[in-house]
Amino acid sequence: MPDTVDTPRASRVRFVVVALATLMASLLYLDRYCIAILERFIKEDLQLTESQLAWYLSIFFYTYALAQVPSGWLTDRYGARIMLTIYILGWSLFAGLTGVVYGFATLLIVRALFGTMQAGAYPTAASLLSKWVPLQSRGTASGIVSFGGRIGGAVVRPPHHAALHRRQHMSRMLVRLPPPLDVRHLAGKAPLKPLAQMRKRLRRPRRRDADEVEADRTGLCFEINGEWHGSGHGRMGSSPD
Repeated sequence: MPDTVDTPRASRVRFVVVALATLMASLLYLDRYCIAILERFIKEDLQLTESQLAWYLSIFFYTYALAQVPSGWLTDRYGARIMLTIYILGWSLFAGLTGVVYGFATLLIVRALFGTMQAGAYPTAASLLSKWVPLQSRGTASGIVSFGGRIGGAVVRPPHHAALHRRQHMSRMLVRLPPPLDVRHLAGKAPLKPLAQMRKRLRRPRRRDADEVEADRTGLCFEINGEWHGSGHGRMGSSPD
């Protein structure tokens, strides 16, 4: 009777692992491509030159490439579960801090740390696949994870363009708004500008002839839409009989 050898069956958990790694890759490229869409607004807000903007975009790839090997070593040393959590939280934090920087130096530091955190994503995903996916299926699993990154890069563009369009529309609306009301007259410091202009117009009309000057001395005389109105010898829209 031949001996039977029990071979361990692959667990279905591997599908969950591949799905989570694919989702991680989508988030990776989603956060990475946000900057490509927003770079002109960052340049305007921080008043960057073309050279500074080039350094800002390129420093990510320097730190991303240099941190690949150290991040893989940290994954082997401390485990994929712990390190992948740290990497995801790290690059999400530095992506958010990009919106609160106030100068070129801090912008470079945040971008460099962002690239350092993202460098550990694919080495950690490869470590997970090597432990959970059978050897004959690892190529397919790696392709699915890589495709997830491309999905993230494609999905990010429509909502970002819609958000930018809404921001530009709101900016145009704010430009058209009237200036804020001057309330300094409440404290006795300065009168309202419209009232001051009206008084000036009533007191100092642009053009007046001799009859209008005489009417101004003898009675009330004021101008409305280019026509003079008043009492006494003034004009009431037409000459008196």
